[in-house]
Amino acid sequence: RNKSTGSQKAVANRERVPNPCVCMCGFLQPAPFVQKIYPTLYSCHDGFVDCLLLCTPKPHLLQEAEVEEWAAKLHTSVLKTLGPVYEIIERWHFSEQLYELSKEARVVYIEFADELGRCKWDDTEGPSSQIGNVSKDRRVMIRLSGILHVLYLALDAALNSRLSDDISGHSNIISEETAQMALSLTNYFQAQRTVYEQAMVQCIDRDETDPQPAKRELTIEKVTEHILTRPGPLTTPRDCYRTVTFSERTFASQKVKGLFSQLQSEGLGHFHQQGNEICYFKPLPTEVNKRKITEKLASPNISHEEAWDKYVSTYLKIDEAHITQSQMTRFLRSAPKKDELKKYFPQHSALFED
Repeated sequence: RNKSTGSQKAVANRERVPNPCVCMCGFLQPAPFVQKIYPTLYSCHDGFVDCLLLCTPKPHLLQEAEVEEWAAKLHTSVLKTLGPVYEIIERWHFSEQLYELSKEARVVYIEFADELGRCKWDDTEGPSSQIGNVSKDRRVMIRLSGILHVLYLALDAALNSRLSDDISGHSNIISEETAQMALSLTNYFQAQRTVYEQAMVQCIDRDETDPQPAKRELTIEKVTEHILTRPGPLTTPRDCYRTVTFSERTFASQKVKGLFSQLQSEGLGHFHQQGNEICYFKPLPTEVNKRKITEKLASPNISHEEAWDKYVSTYLKIDEAHITQSQMTRFLRSAPKKDELKKYFPQHSALFED
């Protein structure tokens, strides 16, 4: 940072920032990242994209028994959040700390670094994550070794209620076991980088052959079909644009709200806002609405009566609605036609009660 524009004074007043770095952590849906953000960063060829450690965990929905099991374990655990662990790490590092690899851990690192060094820069058959990223991956392993070492030290201290600011009783030597864990993580991040590069290429190839897939376009017809065929009495903009479009989320959400208004003007239900949340209530399955609904759903292969029966059965599937139960409860309790709506769901009367 310079406090003066003069050349001599600039040097004299320059402030040195030791170990300048920026740490970022965030979450994002894979599709927009691969389709838009990752290609943009990759095309800069400035090495920034290689600094990102990408992680795409496989989806796993816990069974209710698992949720109860882990909730019980957390309830009886000494450590209920990671907050105390972070506080310990911060207190330990008010002053600079030096960590070193043990002799065995250094062997693990050297073998990894030498393997990277054997990658040929012009080897087009080798994994792209190992070409041009040798130095970064070496540093990644070293940093992960230190991070894991400190994390487990602090975790042990927190679990055993050793909250002292004094770190002198802890080892600053990183073990072979920790280095092996860091190596596994580094290999994982290498593999993830390769996966994202391949996915990016596939997206680019697909866009070149089909730059405007049909599913990208949000139309009143698609939104109408979505609303009338989704289970339950209501839907949300998020559920709608995630189902019928690949568009950028902010734009898609705004457009869906506009289409909700247009659909409401046609007498097919109404949208409702509760705080910052918006939902769209489907038209009640009454004889008054029957004609308008069946005209939208009927086709050469589906008669008006079949379309009506399908709409009514789908409308009553409140348990299968694609929104959370807490959202459903909030919307139902503030519904403009709550009493009339409640008649269709006698078995779910608790959802309507304040």
